[in-house]
Amino acid sequence: MKQYSTHNHQSVWDLAVQLYGTVDAVGQLIEDNPQLCFGGEIPAGTVINVRPSAAVRQAQGGSSGNERVNEAVADYFERSGRISATGWTDPEASEETNFSEDFNNDFQ
Repeated sequence: MKQYSTHNHQSVWDLAVQLYGTVDAVGQLIEDNPQLCFGGEIPAGTVINVRPSAAVRQAQGGSSGNERVNEAVADYFERSGRISATGWTDPEASEETNFSEDFNNDFQ
């Protein structure tokens, strides 16, 4: 297995998309890294185990066409050097500033 060091604001869902190309690989990611959980951000610098895509397909009982791995998406992230980090929220924002008179807590 390869190892990957997480970045700020990444969740297990981000890691599944970035490393395996699909959120369908979340279960395999958690199985290989029991310290991870479904919710919340993972601390930056957390080292996780990452299977090669063929090993993920085999573990999921699939063939080379298994949708549990989308190699094109995973390859894009690897080639571009981009990371998936959707956990960021603006600490300055409050519930009040995220809504407007037309779109509020009552959704009127």
